[in-house]
Amino acid sequence: MSITELLPEVTSLPHADKFRLVQILLEQLAKEEGIALRSPASGEAPKPVGRVYHSGRKDVSATARSRLFEGRAEAISSFPI
Repeated sequence: MSITELLPEVTSLPHADKFRLVQILLEQLAKEEGIALRSPASGEAPKPVGRVYHSGRKDVSATARSRLFEGRAEAISSFPI
C-alpha cells in the first residue's frame, strides 16, 4: 500500500488513534535504527491516551502529548539528519 492510499485512511481516524499511530511509527523507526527506548516501569499499564485526551480538561491535549512522547525525545534527537 502506498502513502497516497494510506493518507485518506489516516485522515479519517479519530484523534486518539492518530496519536497511537504516531507512537507505533516512532517505536518502529527507533527499533530499525537500533535505538533503545525506555519502557515504562514494570507493571505499569500503558497511558490511555484516548481517555486522557477526551477527558474534558483544558490542559488535556498537553498532558496527552507529554505522556505519549515521554522518554522519546532522546531517541528522536539521536536520529541522523
